[in-house]
Amino acid sequence: MFAVWIIEYQAGLVRYFDSFGYGLTIIVILISYALSRIFNRNTLAKTLVFVHAAIYLLMLAVLGFLSAAEDGNLYSIATSLQWIPIIYILAFLFLSKRLAIIAAISVYLILVAMLLLTFSGLFPVQNHELRLLMVNMSLSHGLYIVCMFAVVRLKRDSKKQTVIARDLEKAVNFDSMLKIANRRHLQQLMDSYESNQQAVTLLLIDIDNFKQINDTYGHQAGDEVLLTLVECIKKNLRPSDVIGRWGGEEFMILTQDALGEDVTILAERVRRAVEHETFPHVQDVTISMGVADLNDGLDTESAFRSADRALYKAKRSGRNKVVIHS
Repeated sequence: MFAVWIIEYQAGLVRYFDSFGYGLTIIVILISYALSRIFNRNTLAKTLVFVHAAIYLLMLAVLGFLSAAEDGNLYSIATSLQWIPIIYILAFLFLSKRLAIIAAISVYLILVAMLLLTFSGLFPVQNHELRLLMVNMSLSHGLYIVCMFAVVRLKRDSKKQTVIARDLEKAVNFDSMLKIANRRHLQQLMDSYESNQQAVTLLLIDIDNFKQINDTYGHQAGDEVLLTLVECIKKNLRPSDVIGRWGGEEFMILTQDALGEDVTILAERVRRAVEHETFPHVQDVTISMGVADLNDGLDTESAFRSADRALYKAKRSGRNKVVIHS
């Protein structure tokens, strides 16, 4: 825009209003940038940009129209009509959908009003090219607005489809009650690690005597134990670790950066945290854990069998223990 202004200025086409408007535009842009970047007032900055652009471009169009009606010079009105669609774009980018529609239609009605004035006899319009220009403007700008409506509709539908797809993914890959990965998703992750030859450690967890908890306190109390357990384990994992429900009272943790002695520290930290956690309705809850590595050419099935054997050994040797498969 500023390059055009320089060319127009050198050609003697810049009027007083343009000189004032370009300078004010620079100031508005700087103020809006400061509001957005420094003061974090993004909404105010966007509103300021839209209001300035709308007022400036509409005034430019009106003055150009009056000038064309008076002396027949179409340059000013033609160039201003070329910039008017920026108002529609800014409205749909910066305003809410309702305000954007109102703003776009209001601007369009102002332009249509200028078209009607060329046929009303209120102005001594003798230049038929001005009438044709305004007719062409009303058709093209109406199409611009329709296209903007279509873009907004497509964006809304795309956003809706994204939400639906995300909800479906959660329903398929996550446990509905515990909000963690389910067996299907855990299997997918392990298959991915195997395909990419990424070393990962499996921590297979089983709640000790969980059937007795359900039989003594009821299934609702058992569900509350599961929820409390998951939250307790989450608090003792790192962001890169993944916890999921393998089935029933069995859980699995997948960790990529805790091999060797580090995985023992992680597993013991989780076990001790559960041991000292306060559970609703139940006095003591403990877990047993079997640990195995998915690396060195082992497939997921072999790694899981190793972790399962280690878990069985932990439960057989007294429960509330961690056994590392070697």
